[in-house]
Amino acid sequence: MVTTFISLLGSLAQANFVWNGDIVLNVAMAGGGIDWLGLLGLAIIIGVAQAIASRKHY
Repeated sequence: MVTTFISLLGSLAQANFVWNGDIVLNVAMAGGGIDWLGLLGLAIIIGVAQAIASRKHY
């Protein structure tokens, strides 16, 4: 049950990572300003993913 939940969370984080990455890439290619909200969301998702990954070692 727990491993299923963790893998589901991991795939969700990957989907969000791709989605936010597309937003940042689109803004950069359009020559617009930096998408701070997208970058912040990306940083939070990466942090959560790293926290989950570090817990798996125990």
